[in-house]
Amino acid sequence: MDMHEFTRNRLAFPPEELLQYRGKDIVWSPDGTRVIASGTDILELIETVKALGYEPSEVVFSTVPDSDAIYGLGAIAE
Repeated sequence: MDMHEFTRNRLAFPPEELLQYRGKDIVWSPDGTRVIASGTDILELIETVKALGYEPSEVVFSTVPDSDAIYGLGAIAE
């Protein structure tokens, strides 16, 4: 995984698209361009990642806060 590429793409990801994942764990694609899975059970997410053909060590697991603001390059409130 190229962390420079991941970080660049992750920072360019539209924060408003993360709103649908509030309160969930998410899994980023290795290049940081998309969310490949989401859920509330980390063990299930690991199995989903494997079923999608990824090694868990090759993706990034993250959490989207369950609040009125999602922080990325700025804040977005509903």
